[in-house]
Amino acid sequence: HPKALEFHNLGVEARDRLFLAANRIGKTMACSLEVCMHATGNYPDWWQGHRYNKPVNVWVGGITEKEINILERRYFDGDVGELPWVHPSLVLYRNQTKHSYHILHKSGSMSIITFKTYQQGRLTWQGEKLDLCHLDGAGVSCRLDGIPGVIGCSVFWRLYPSRLDNEIGWA
Repeated sequence: HPKALEFHNLGVEARDRLFLAANRIGKTMACSLEVCMHATGNYPDWWQGHRYNKPVNVWVGGITEKEINILERRYFDGDVGELPWVHPSLVLYRNQTKHSYHILHKSGSMSIITFKTYQQGRLTWQGEKLDLCHLDGAGVSCRLDGIPGVIGCSVFWRLYPSRLDNEIGWA
């Protein structure tokens, strides 16, 4: 999808990105696939977005436990007619109780993906050094499924300075 491609390509310059679009058009998939690419270090030939040459520490947020379970299944087990987004051979460790996964990065080291819900509260969302954070649904105020005309969103943060930040002195 052209908007998803534009979103990915902006990752080279923009540290924070918001994918704001109609419900059910692929925001979650686009952001989740980018998380998987960064966690593994494996990028398709067409990829023009930011690339990590080191393992990453990632949080993926969802509104409810049910939503997180669906995302975890799509990442690691696949869905109906769909392969998992992370190949099973790259999953070094999985703790489904803590929603934490260790993924083999192309560098030979290990990335960590941890899934969290907004229901867990603010205190569980602080104090960790992260490389990336994907907030699916971006909280209750942004996504009101089932109401015609309301838009949903996915927020993607790269938590270190970008090239543009360095150029303009914000880093």
